[in-house]
Amino acid sequence: MNNALKSVEKFMEAADQTVRYTPVTQLPVDEIFPRLHLINEQFEAVRESLGVNDDGFGWSLYEPRRAIIPARVLQDLTDLLYVVMGTYLSLGLGAVAQQAFDEVHKSNMSKLVDGKFVKSPTGKILKGPNYSAPDFTKILNADQTNSVFK
Repeated sequence: MNNALKSVEKFMEAADQTVRYTPVTQLPVDEIFPRLHLINEQFEAVRESLGVNDDGFGWSLYEPRRAIIPARVLQDLTDLLYVVMGTYLSLGLGAVAQQAFDEVHKSNMSKLVDGKFVKSPTGKILKGPNYSAPDFTKILNADQTNSVFK
């Protein structure tokens, strides 16, 4: 993830976008809305490339069903990831993105019950008795001087 973040950092610097190296508690309004717009735009591209229609009343599959084009979905997912990584960097969270991902993964895996996930009738994975919530405060409070970022 750090190599990808460094690539996005280079892009943002070339585009005169602000990259921060310490977490911030506020973003200027002129950065918030463009970031959210980009995330939404890329999410919508993923939704469409998966063949899901949004008619304003909810989601439905296109009929007749369109074939998913793997190259298009790959591009749309990667574009979304690129924009999300840029948001980490805008917020000064690039140095802890991998640790945060690892913390979420650890928390998700703590939902296991006897080596399996328990699911709701809708397929949502439920929290088991050994569930532990991710702890981002320890990540944010840790010394980041050994970060791959400035």
